[in-house]
Amino acid sequence: MNDTPAAPATPAERERAFALAEWSEIRAQMLQQLQQIWRFEVYVIGGLALLYAWIFTKAPQGDEILSRRLLLLLAVALAATAIFRLKIEYAILLTLGRYSERLEAYLYGAAEAPGGWQAYLGKRKPDDLSFRAVFGRYSHAGWASSLMLAFTIVLLLAYGGFGTPPCTPGPAAAAQRTAHLSARQTARHGGARPPDASPRAAPPGHRTPPDSPCRRARPTAPRRSAAGA
Repeated sequence: MNDTPAAPATPAERERAFALAEWSEIRAQMLQQLQQIWRFEVYVIGGLALLYAWIFTKAPQGDEILSRRLLLLLAVALAATAIFRLKIEYAILLTLGRYSERLEAYLYGAAEAPGGWQAYLGKRKPDDLSFRAVFGRYSHAGWASSLMLAFTIVLLLAYGGFGTPPCTPGPAAAAQRTAHLSARQTARHGGARPPDASPRAAPPGHRTPPDSPCRRARPTAPRRSAAGA
């Protein structure tokens, strides 16, 4: 005996069989899309956590304030890009879900056939969905994404926002400034070092880095006094 089921005879039966097969495909694609979203969320959260841990492993001193601020700007950009990408992924999932809902309504006799996935997608593109429509449907994902971006922005603002970082010179810059002040005091006293002048000098080869936020104009040579001329 041949156990192969007979092909649908009437157009209505063929249409229903096609809708049932398409519904099964859509459900499988929705499950695959959910798994892809979950993996992406894990990568985003893990990547930002590693970036935060790397940023805050050193104390903010000297040029590290500027470096930390630039890294936090990078974290803000990554968080914003991740939210935009999540919106696209959830928009695809929402479009699949709405089409599956139409197929179910047709299969249960509550609506007409939706006309096929490609025809439905041509009129309702996932990219046309707004952030409100997507995250209004998946509100938990929307709140989590907003908190992630807000937390990163608060960290950036805690270090002075987007302006010029405060001047906090490192030890090398402080030693150079001390040596320069000592040289000026020595010249002011006729070539002899005053008793209260600091005996410390800047270590050889140390200077303020060119990209330091605390860099000042290069000190001019100490002026010679009449006694030292």
